[in-house]
Amino acid sequence: MSILNKAIGEANALFDDSNGTDNLRTILTSLAYTSGLLLKATVASPTVATAATQVVLEDCYIQKFRASLGTTGTVTSTTVQLKNGSTVIASLTFAPTDADGIIKEITVAESYQAVSAGATITIAVSAISTGPAALDAQAYLQSVKVAA
Repeated sequence: MSILNKAIGEANALFDDSNGTDNLRTILTSLAYTSGLLLKATVASPTVATAATQVVLEDCYIQKFRASLGTTGTVTSTTVQLKNGSTVIASLTFAPTDADGIIKEITVAESYQAVSAGATITIAVSAISTGPAALDAQAYLQSVKVAA
């Protein structure tokens, strides 16, 4: 994957709409995102609990975390967290006023993106509203770090 990482860097350095490198960067970035591992949690009736866990076998990066709720619920908010061990590295909150089916995505802070081999990555619900339904949360573990 270091060859892919180098190619992405070169495409970034050459970024110019007139010579096609924008397409090259798009293709290489797409390849980097699809070459990783997907940690996914799908829960019909979410509760405060761990929704999915994965032990990482090799060093990797997590840059994006996304989640959706089919029904956001009422009264209070629902919070979905992404953890590296016991450290919360990203958090998404769904308010009862959010539209049902809304998808939220967050970029993981730079200081938390690197994940070491042997780490346990977890998607957990840490706070729950009344009556939320259809939680779908995803984190992509990539072998290379994709430049913004």
